[in-house]
Amino acid sequence: MTPAEFGKIRRPRPVARAGRALAALFAGAAALAVTAAPANADPGLPASGTLTWSIKPAVQPVEVVEFEPHQLERGVNAVWADTDATVPAGSTTAVEVRGLTAEGTWTEWAPITADEFAVLPRSTQSVQTRLLVTRSHDGASPEVREIDLTAWQTS
Repeated sequence: MTPAEFGKIRRPRPVARAGRALAALFAGAAALAVTAAPANADPGLPASGTLTWSIKPAVQPVEVVEFEPHQLERGVNAVWADTDATVPAGSTTAVEVRGLTAEGTWTEWAPITADEFAVLPRSTQSVQTRLLVTRSHDGASPEVREIDLTAWQTS
């Protein structure tokens, strides 16, 4: 297909579906369906059908707090967090860390769970922490008083 021919293709306009898609964001579950090609599609969709789905998440307000990077006196690649917080039912807190590489880029965020410390892919002397707080459906929010961090180099 040449660029000139490409410009002549008419496609169904997704405008009518946009409102439904937005409304689906606030409803509550996910569904997956296989449907046949719409009769008015131009060009026609593959005869095998298309996949369509609706995403209806239970939307919860989330707050993300990124703290300033902390400079350490030596390289580390493991970090543990002890969080002092009151977490109402249905709400959550999560702590993640990342390290600044020698090249000046950040590693991916690594989660710290109640059972496991974060392991960074490389040793670093600069660790940044972020806190993710999710309110419950009724609006109750965790109260985080302090996060104590401990870092070391694994063997």
